[in-house]
Amino acid sequence: MSEVMKQFLEFISKQEKETREKVTEMEKAEVIAFAKENGFALTDADFETGEEDEELTLDEAKAVSGGSFSCNCTTMGVGVIGTEMDMPGTFGDGK
Repeated sequence: MSEVMKQFLEFISKQEKETREKVTEMEKAEVIAFAKENGFALTDADFETGEEDEELTLDEAKAVSGGSFSCNCTTMGVGVIGTEMDMPGTFGDGK
């Protein structure tokens, strides 16, 4: 997210509820015009996240689909990171 967009969103968050709702219902061109009226030079590029066309990695796809298990147990000293866990009562051998 561009710095200008961050500043604009911060500005909007401090406005009255009616103004915030009005902006959320605007088309992109209207938002750009509204931003300009309030001192923000937004462009079409500010609305692009760059993430829409990116493909997921295999690990991301597995995580989203539930095909992978990863935890932070080792940072707490109680487990193993990965898809196979051999702790009683978990996904391992069930002992």
